[in-house]
Amino acid sequence: STVRRVLLLRYDAIGDMITTLPTIRTLKRLNPDIEVDVMASPKNRRVVENDPNVTRILELRNRPDQFVSDILKARRVGYDVVICCIFGKATKIGIIANWIGGTRAIKTTIWRGEKYGRFFNLQSKSAQLEPSMWDKMLRLIPETFRYELQPGDEQPYIAVDAASREDARRSLVEIGFGDSSFIAINITSVNERNRWPSASFRKLIEAILAYDHDIRIVLLWMGNDRTIAEQLANNVPSSDRGRIALYPATRNVMEIVAVVEQSEAVFSLDTGVVHMASATGRPVMALYVAGSRAITEWRPYGVPYRAIESDADKAFVATIPPERVIPVFLGLLDEIRESESEIGGREIREGDEKNFS
Repeated sequence: STVRRVLLLRYDAIGDMITTLPTIRTLKRLNPDIEVDVMASPKNRRVVENDPNVTRILELRNRPDQFVSDILKARRVGYDVVICCIFGKATKIGIIANWIGGTRAIKTTIWRGEKYGRFFNLQSKSAQLEPSMWDKMLRLIPETFRYELQPGDEQPYIAVDAASREDARRSLVEIGFGDSSFIAINITSVNERNRWPSASFRKLIEAILAYDHDIRIVLLWMGNDRTIAEQLANNVPSSDRGRIALYPATRNVMEIVAVVEQSEAVFSLDTGVVHMASATGRPVMALYVAGSRAITEWRPYGVPYRAIESDADKAFVATIPPERVIPVFLGLLDEIRESESEIGGREIREGDEKNFS
């Protein structure tokens, strides 16, 4: 009750921000009068721009003069608590937290080691032990505020604005899909270790189209992967050309979230899109590099999912043969459809306010 303003440091990637949303909502449930601010990056701020639980968004930019200006702007707000949500580079984020919060604010994070006690008032060992990034983030709340988590606090969500939903609907109509059910396949990953060959995608697409002759596929892509997406769409038999299409280029991440939300299921190499699926309640399959923490920390959360990692430790995703992937993904589709037939239809969480507050 004595806390007035809380700042979450989350100036990194889109997927990271999505995993933090239940933490933001839980803070408002704890005390609706708390001002919950987020220090975001220019890249991920769109994720929280429509979130009713966020009071204000501050940016942290990289150019030295902008960086200093952004820190000073945040410092002037006067925070009671600064939650450090970025778990790498402990010294750097500890310094930033202290620049912003000064000696007055409580600085909290996961357990990083005794030597970092000079930067943080509280380091949570229980949060560090949580396997999933979603739970690591949420576990900081009870330790910082002496709050007992309630059922539903962990439920993923994302607040998609009406304009982004309309843009997605319009684009799907333009590519001929309209109200049709479709599978969203994201072919892009910014990390080379997580990329999958176009030949493997081709076999997966062939299998999905053969699995159900009414099924459709939307290809999600970024940057230079447009050429690959076009080749994949054009490489199907002429009779199937109307069943697969590229989603038009967009810079609006929330529009992509809206597309994912409308899909039947998602296949992705990029964990950002995986987290979009979790946040919108869509079943998803993802591929991971073996021997990394990714399959544990960044796995799908709260939805039906499948995850496959490479056979050898540190082996790139490209080494995963499509023959391993195809039956697993089709098995996920079987599970989805069996579940839908049992409950009498598909439930889509579209803008339901009870998921936000």
